[in-house]
Amino acid sequence: TSVLSGNVVSVTPVGTAVKEGDVLVTVDSLAGPMAAARANGDGTVKSVHVAAGASVESGAVVVVLEEK
Repeated sequence: TSVLSGNVVSVTPVGTAVKEGDVLVTVDSLAGPMAAARANGDGTVKSVHVAAGASVESGAVVVVLEEK
């Protein structure tokens, strides 16, 4: 779930192994690129619901993880 609103700069691709705290989505903010979503546990990126260049709102589901 995104904690920030803004334009998506980068997204972790489907199939990527991640650890708790890894940045999954980065958005462009007034202060520069900021982490908008982080992994809440260890696992693999199962699906991505945003793309680079898209606009995202705070609270939107942006990435789904399959936890280990």
